[in-house]
Amino acid sequence: MGMRTGLGWRTYTDLDAEFKVRFVQGAKAALVIHGQSDGASGYVFELVNKNPFLYIKAYILNKGAYRPFP
Repeated sequence: MGMRTGLGWRTYTDLDAEFKVRFVQGAKAALVIHGQSDGASGYVFELVNKNPFLYIKAYILNKGAYRPFP
């Protein structure tokens, strides 16, 4: 996973990440993994809150175009 820091880009491998999400407004939240420097490519994981269920959708973003993750 690459993360932008105040010192530039750093790359991490074999990383465990834990997130807490709270929906204050709206019903969706998204996270981009392996985002590219063009800002238009990467893997997008979208959390959708449909009470009482929470769904996760995965997409591949390639040059601004979304397609479902296989």
